[in-house]
Amino acid sequence: MNNGVVMQNYKVNVRTWVFTLLCGTVFLASLILQDITFFLLAILFSVLIGYLFFQRDINLFEPFTLFTLYYFTVPLAGLHLHVSNFRDTVFVQQVGFSNDPKYLLNLALIYLVIGYIFTLIGYKTFAKRGRPQVILNDDVSHRFIWLIIIGFSVLGTVNFIFNIYTYAGGNIFVYFSNLSVRYLEFQEIEGTTLGYLFAYSAAYLWFYIVLKNKRFSMPFVLFLFLTILMKASSGRVFQTLVYTASFFVIYYLTNIDYSRRNLTYLLIGGLTGLAGISLYFFRITSSMMYSNMAPMGWSETFLSFIDWEVILNSAVDKGNIPNIAVFMKIIDSWQSDIGFLYGESLFSWAFQVIPSSIRPIGYQPSVMIKEMWYSHIRGGALPPTGIGEMYANFGIFGPFLGMFFFGAFCAFIYNMLFKFNNYWYLTIYTQISLGFIMIYPKGEFDNFPFVMVLILLLVFMLIKFSRVISRKI
Repeated sequence: MNNGVVMQNYKVNVRTWVFTLLCGTVFLASLILQDITFFLLAILFSVLIGYLFFQRDINLFEPFTLFTLYYFTVPLAGLHLHVSNFRDTVFVQQVGFSNDPKYLLNLALIYLVIGYIFTLIGYKTFAKRGRPQVILNDDVSHRFIWLIIIGFSVLGTVNFIFNIYTYAGGNIFVYFSNLSVRYLEFQEIEGTTLGYLFAYSAAYLWFYIVLKNKRFSMPFVLFLFLTILMKASSGRVFQTLVYTASFFVIYYLTNIDYSRRNLTYLLIGGLTGLAGISLYFFRITSSMMYSNMAPMGWSETFLSFIDWEVILNSAVDKGNIPNIAVFMKIIDSWQSDIGFLYGESLFSWAFQVIPSSIRPIGYQPSVMIKEMWYSHIRGGALPPTGIGEMYANFGIFGPFLGMFFFGAFCAFIYNMLFKFNNYWYLTIYTQISLGFIMIYPKGEFDNFPFVMVLILLLVFMLIKFSRVISRKI
């Protein structure tokens, strides 16, 4: 027998034994404790770890792999709610339920397990096997690309400088210290970040040239850092992480030996997550200092958040990872209080191109949830979780059929990377896979990055048009 086959079979056997031992230990513990909630959490965790264990040649940035990696926060949230008995969860403590919260938590976990499995079935049914190999040998004039880069960079940078002068008198440190009230500043004095979108497009175009030349330059690194600052200044923590991570994904998928560096990318992902947590606490500190509510100085207040209990409270009890408590309320009261949407919210992203002054109000499930049940709680809209959105649309069929079709949608996005195996579609792919599919366990279809995808499409159509014209001249 071939040594390679023997080695591969050995690895599979080791994985099987490790997986069986791990699951057996967890299930035995849940039986000894006679705890149905812990048992359901164990099933969910086992299903997730099982998918990763038995992938022979894992692509970290395949849509369903990203979906799975973020889905691990679901059992974490469920375990915290269960162990704390909802003690600090405002989404349970400050709203009434028709059913017992413990019963609703167990029912939510059952739906979350079923929803994940049906997403996997939908994905595996339609997704192509193998690895997409992105090609960089497009016949595009670098001179024309540089013209776009310069023009778009100027637009974005001028917009950024204008905002700093308008809202902080030209002091960038003051501008970032007021991060938490950015949306209020924009309401009081009309502002825009539209120019930033052009700067982000310029960064992707510049990265194309970097990859083609196989050489990073200090000007590119500095400009990339500037665009990350632009993204962070909007106060959107996760969107900043997605934008930063997209460059790692592009690099990963344009290098044929990427599978050998999975651990490196996982480490980078972990560090990016820590950076996101830091930015989140930076925003909270900014809010407390702005409102004169901080009991200590700026640095002391920021450092006080570095505590496991505080992090868990911020992540779970405040709904910064998939908000299972909100999903429980959806199961409990959506049909009677709001009524099923029958697919309506799945197209809410189309409203992103309509000016906010004439855009419909409150059409997103996250806004409906906030206004119907949690208007008395501070903060913005409350994402329903992906499976919660499917339930809000189709009732008990949502976690089954709805998530199956979501898995098929993920497969379609991935298959397009095989068909359009070029850098231009890859940038769009990263926006959708990182900015929407990965966070769908928490979010809703309104998170689909339609505007950014549209701008990238227009840019790349312009590039293609210039190539056609240059051939005819």
